[in-house]
Amino acid sequence: MRLKLASRKIQGQTAILEYALTLDGKHRPLSGMARLEVKLSDKTDEDAISCRSELSFPEPVGADITVRYTYELSESPPSGVFMPRRSGSLMWRPLQPRMAERGKFELGQGAGADGGRELGMPVLDFCWAPAAVESRALRLAVAADPFCGCSISGVIQPEGTTSLTCVTVATTYKGSLVPLVREERTLSLAFHRRGVDGSLRSFYRTIPQIQPGPQWTQGVHLVYYDYLSEKGQGWFKDLQALALRIPSRQRDCVAVCLHGWYDYFQQYAYDHHHKKLLSRWTAFPGTYKVPMSLDDMHQRLKFAKRLGFRTLLYFGDGTNSDSGAPNFRSEYVLKDRRGTTFPGWKGPDSLGRPLKMDPSVPGLRDWYRGYLAALLDEYGKDVDGFVWDETFYIPTGFVSYTRTTPAYADRAMMSLVSELAQMVQQRRAQNADLVFLASDCGQTSYALVAHGTFQDTGCEPQLWGPSLFANYRNCLWSCNWAPVSHVKRNEIAATSFGLPQGVSNGYGDNRGPHDMPAELLDQILRRFSKNVETGRVRARYLNDASATVPRPAPGETNWSLASQGSRARASSEEIGGEGQVWPAAGAIDGLRDDENWGRGHGWASRRGEPLPQWLEVTLPKARSLSRFVVITYYAESNPPSAEVWGVKDYQVQVWDRAAGAWKPVVSEHEGRVVAVRVHVLEKPVRTDKFRVVVNDVAPVDKQARLLQVEAWGK
Repeated sequence: MRLKLASRKIQGQTAILEYALTLDGKHRPLSGMARLEVKLSDKTDEDAISCRSELSFPEPVGADITVRYTYELSESPPSGVFMPRRSGSLMWRPLQPRMAERGKFELGQGAGADGGRELGMPVLDFCWAPAAVESRALRLAVAADPFCGCSISGVIQPEGTTSLTCVTVATTYKGSLVPLVREERTLSLAFHRRGVDGSLRSFYRTIPQIQPGPQWTQGVHLVYYDYLSEKGQGWFKDLQALALRIPSRQRDCVAVCLHGWYDYFQQYAYDHHHKKLLSRWTAFPGTYKVPMSLDDMHQRLKFAKRLGFRTLLYFGDGTNSDSGAPNFRSEYVLKDRRGTTFPGWKGPDSLGRPLKMDPSVPGLRDWYRGYLAALLDEYGKDVDGFVWDETFYIPTGFVSYTRTTPAYADRAMMSLVSELAQMVQQRRAQNADLVFLASDCGQTSYALVAHGTFQDTGCEPQLWGPSLFANYRNCLWSCNWAPVSHVKRNEIAATSFGLPQGVSNGYGDNRGPHDMPAELLDQILRRFSKNVETGRVRARYLNDASATVPRPAPGETNWSLASQGSRARASSEEIGGEGQVWPAAGAIDGLRDDENWGRGHGWASRRGEPLPQWLEVTLPKARSLSRFVVITYYAESNPPSAEVWGVKDYQVQVWDRAAGAWKPVVSEHEGRVVAVRVHVLEKPVRTDKFRVVVNDVAPVDKQARLLQVEAWGK
């Protein structure tokens, strides 16, 4: 590709550069245009620029093109970079000369060959202080919009006695898959001193058209969902039961969600020809056959609002359709290169075969815009928000062949979610509380352009982590379809993550608040009330061991290592099938990750053994110890694992040889799980052995699990 500057102009704080470009094609050169608009922030308290770029050709280009934006930092190089991993963990990587650190955001196969560690949001935080999450040290936030994939990297290039740091944002457009005609990108760079959270929030500079979710969503600690329970009467019984138990001052911290009372997939009591909702219809005509009307819907919504609850409406089924519905459109059905179609979810409102639809088809996009507009016109003043069901159906990187020309279905879905969110925003002039929520289930990142998420995951703990960064500034909720069968899921949500508990009716357990065991409802409401009254703030990301454990000072040594001659024993050790072992010695091998968990690395107490359980480390001789590190089970591949299987409360005890007794020097007793804890003693202690006594663990089971215990001293 050859570029030639065609024009440039300055307009206030904005510079606009236009380039003529030429591609050497197989048969003839192809000309095109590149436009770059660089704007300095006009705020006096920040140093930031935004870059908007456009690449266009007069005819489709079938070649793969990678566009790189490289920024050179001539000041002293940053110490390292924080990466918001797709897993939900915040990862710290030190920057080394000539060794690039890369993160990639996947969408439309745009990350290309540059690759890197997968990101939950397209932003990196370069920091001029070692592993400083909250410090006032200088930082550089580099972000890209989420409408295409990219790779973001940083590398230190030594040049004689000085160093140059190069930060690059690269996007690959695979014209060989989807011919390239016109592409746009928005990038942001910001220097600041607002900690890592300031960098993560800088991502939203790239999508200024998407407003944050309303503040009320941050205070919700209980969600309820009704799926046409008891032929529509469960809604009234359950909400009345909650109102009798929850004081009026706390009810706006409860969000209740009403099923959309569908008739058929891709009809949903909506007449697209006339762009209006039906006045009367039969809900679930294939099963329950419940007569419904607009008046009935308003009655239900107003009932919830009169009780003081936040009220939402679940609508549609994402890109799900029903081949048996009267208005089924086969031309909307998602297809791959071979013409294969893909099944969706089959529920009680499905008559035929459920099939996924292609969000890149203009007719389908128009259908959903019309449907949401009709819902807003009818219910926009009665509700606090809308939840678009099944928004996770389109997998990342999927190229569709529904139409005559291929398209990126995942990029189309991201832009469609963005459009619908903006439609809801525009109605805030009439109702300032309106919110548009996706129902992402952790597999996708479409919630980045919504106002939050109401997951359709049953509150499964392992799916919280992959959803954290996609909903960083907004809310993160989940339906719990089985609050009676899966009691621990609500406990984990409320106590480990600070997220809302879920109750429901009409699916799964089919037992709502008015019908569930009284003792269970008491437990749920006690946790709810505690989080409301204490103003509990939810987890925004998970800890990463390398980001938490400080670097050793000169002369400091981890004396607990087996390589130093130390030995470990435990109250019990788990032995699994196929040769799996979790011995005490596995917690002093010097490895902080979970790569060989179950193969001799890490310790787990024997299943069924009661707490407390202990792990004891004997040093070859007495040492002066000033810092202990306790790393509970933590898996990068399964991010919330610490919150599901980790250690909560424990003591670190040292052996007092003179007294012939164990002496506690560290005590954790707040009932919380933290993947990595660093304990610095006020005064060093001298001992030849110590132990970690585990008193409580996360609620999935009662096994104690530790990846590593460390004892540092000079």
